[in-house]
Amino acid sequence: PVYRLHGRGRQSLRLACFYLGQRVSLLPAFGEFTGGFQIRPAQDCSVYVTGG
Repeated sequence: PVYRLHGRGRQSLRLACFYLGQRVSLLPAFGEFTGGFQIRPAQDCSVYVTGG
């Protein structure tokens, strides 16, 4: 999974992340061909982005 962080103007970062929920936990995949699936976290879930 990936999460998009928005900054000032049109700046944004798309970073791999850990996604932790009540019934599911997703770990980030690092590689050239992973592509990433952008997530929109639910209210009761936690997202931890990696440094890049």
